[in-house]
Formats: sequence, C-alpha cells, structure tokens
Amino acid sequence: MDLGTALKVLHAISGALLLGGLLARWVSLGAASRAGDVHDVRTLLGVTARFERLVITMFFLVLILGVSTAIVQGRPFLGPLQGHHVDWLFVSFVLYLLTIPLVPLVFVPRGKVFEAALERAGESGPVPDDLRAAFRDRAVLAAHVFELGGAFVVFGLMVGKPF
Repeated sequence: MDLGTALKVLHAISGALLLGGLLARWVSLGAASRAGDVHDVRTLLGVTARFERLVITMFFLVLILGVSTAIVQGRPFLGPLQGHHVDWLFVSFVLYLLTIPLVPLVFVPRGKVFEAALERAGESGPVPDDLRAAFRDRAVLAAHVFELGGAFVVFGLMVGKPF
C-alpha cells in the first residue's frame, strides 16, 4: 500500500468517526434537552461532552488527512486557486472550511449562555425555563444543522464524485 492509499484509508476512517460523533452528539443533546431533571441533564451532557471531544479531534484529523491525501496524490484541492476547474474536491474543501466560523460566532458565545443557565440550575430538581430556552436556541440549532448537513454533503461528494 502506497502513502496516498494509506492516507486515503485513514481519511475515510476519521471521516466515518466524525459523522458518527456528530450523530451521537445530536442524539445525546436531544435526550438532554428532553430530560425532566437537572441531574439527568448533567448526566446526558457528560455523554455529549465525550462525543464533542471526538467531533473536535476528528474534525481536525479529517482536514489534515484530507489535505495530505490530496497533496500526496497530486490533486488540486484548491481548484481554481491552483488554476484548475471547480470540482467535487474543491467544493468539499470549501464547505468543510465554512463550518469553522461557527465555533467563534455561535458555539462559544451561545455556549457561555448555556453554561450560565446550567450553573444557575443547580445539581438536581426540575429543569428551569432559562435552561430549557438555552436548549432551544435557534442559532445553535441552525449551526448544528449546517454542521451535520454539511458533513453529509461532503461525505456524499467524496463517495459520489459527481463532478
């Protein structure tokens, strides 16, 4: 197995782990948002945190392995910026990069609001309204939908190579 093939296999495995982590995080966050007791919310958020670490790690690993694979295989992943046409690889790369601004623009500031509501909620008892509201934050939901949807579109482009 040559280096390009090995990188491609590792890239595919890390991509599968990323998708799995995104889905698992979605499910565990959904369960936490429906919990009736703060103790249960905290327990489910502990599970969510494990998937979040997987997502963060795999996000960067997928990016590094994807770019490395493209370079080793001589593929122009920058498309028109490298004097080539727009293809599935370039579109995938751009779409992938578009998820990065979600972290400083949505996830970090809204996460602070969420953490404050969770802190005020205490360790147990009924879930207070402000914590329920933090779970229903439309900006965070939209960011998660874009992140998950984008990952599946990139996956589809990588597998299908439609153009």
